[in-house]
Amino acid sequence: MNQDIILLLPILFPVFAGVLLFWKKLLPKKQARFLYVAVISAVELILVLIVGSGGYEFGMFFMTGRAVLLLRPDRLSMLFGVLSAIMWLLSAVYTSEYMENKDAKSYQAFFLISIGAITALCFSGNFITMYLFYELMTLSVLPFIIYEQTKMAVRTGYQFLLYSLGGSFLGLAGFLLLSGSGFGMEFQAGGTDFILSKQQQELAFLGCFLAVVGFGSKAGLFPLHSWLPSAHPIAPAPASALLSGNVTKMGVLVIIRIIYYIVGANFLSGTWVQYTLCALALGTIMMGSVIASREQMLKRRLAYSTISQVSYILFGIFLMGKTELLGALFHIVAHSFAKNALFLSAGAIVHKTGKTRADEMRGIGKQMPVTMWMYLLASFTLVGIPPTSAFLSKWYLAQGALSSGISWIHYAGPAALIASAVFTAAYLFPAAFSGFFPGGKEERKKCEASWKMLVPITVLSVLAVGFGMFPGRLLRFLEAICSSIV
Repeated sequence: MNQDIILLLPILFPVFAGVLLFWKKLLPKKQARFLYVAVISAVELILVLIVGSGGYEFGMFFMTGRAVLLLRPDRLSMLFGVLSAIMWLLSAVYTSEYMENKDAKSYQAFFLISIGAITALCFSGNFITMYLFYELMTLSVLPFIIYEQTKMAVRTGYQFLLYSLGGSFLGLAGFLLLSGSGFGMEFQAGGTDFILSKQQQELAFLGCFLAVVGFGSKAGLFPLHSWLPSAHPIAPAPASALLSGNVTKMGVLVIIRIIYYIVGANFLSGTWVQYTLCALALGTIMMGSVIASREQMLKRRLAYSTISQVSYILFGIFLMGKTELLGALFHIVAHSFAKNALFLSAGAIVHKTGKTRADEMRGIGKQMPVTMWMYLLASFTLVGIPPTSAFLSKWYLAQGALSSGISWIHYAGPAALIASAVFTAAYLFPAAFSGFFPGGKEERKKCEASWKMLVPITVLSVLAVGFGMFPGRLLRFLEAICSSIV
């Protein structure tokens, strides 16, 4: 088979499968559609694993001779692409019960289309390709938020579009400044190394700062973070999990590409750009943690938690050292598994009991013991308690901050990580503890979710802990990425 066609398979296959669902005569029965989506998601995971690691490259002229549509997956592509494909598969299984009484055909169609757009984004080999599929991803996940078609859902969808498109336009403006300074579009490990005049340097610094802040909107970086706590409670629980655990990571991916594959960490290290971005990340970590600890709506609490936890990742990226970057990449995995588990657990509780607030969880552990045990495992991970995966990632982040050579980060970095961990425990543990130790006569009738919900939640929670206990192979893979770009 032609190389070009092979590389397009994991992109076009789910998109075509999703478009077919708009045909009314195809799969009229709900259970058949749920099975169809799960099978397509499983095949997509296999395709990403095979094609992404095959060393293929596809390019064609797009708009101008300089702007080439280029797909060229590398190790970083595999990290984000495989992680997303795994979450889409588990979400497909979970959704078959969560939406069993709803007309989910349009949701399922965009569910498949979105994983195709995300795979293309991960496989992008230059900025113009990445930007194109970044925008297509935004449009394809919008139906997740407006699925209920209520006034609040539509208003939240507009807010999501405003922040996403506004942030991406700001990111594009920043890249145009970089391009005007001499930086190219194509991704090169370690960035472009050439001599700039002082004027070009200042222009490039400004461009990089604008690009990172703009694309940081998808990752929940202050000040373009407000869409997350609005969108997550409105979207169905499986969609909230994907938005929090994976769509936010696409903003992280774009930022990594700009800093480490276009500009280069050496160019930004020790500049006002690095210091300002580190300050923004630390501020976002604390802001998200503090607000989450005061929020009683369970899904909004988890959304603010995402704002804080993804900024851990950004902080490690902005420190621009090998140890810090390793911690950031490891936390991408840890947070994705733990946060997806937490959102799916919250969705199971809402689906079975109708309870939506953290202060309503009294006795829920007696009713849904497996769900709450998995919720507790994921909570241990997110707090960073050993031997969970997030403990290891936060250890590397703290080590990197201490050895960064930046005096104020030497103190502020570890202090923020510790303080945020305390707040994380404060907003995650009480719901679980009151669920198991209600301290009074509470409803004890079991209403546990079925295997369709419990299997994805259990897999996510166990792996969130397991990667901390057996990190060897994953660490070696991530170290190879770090060594190639720092």
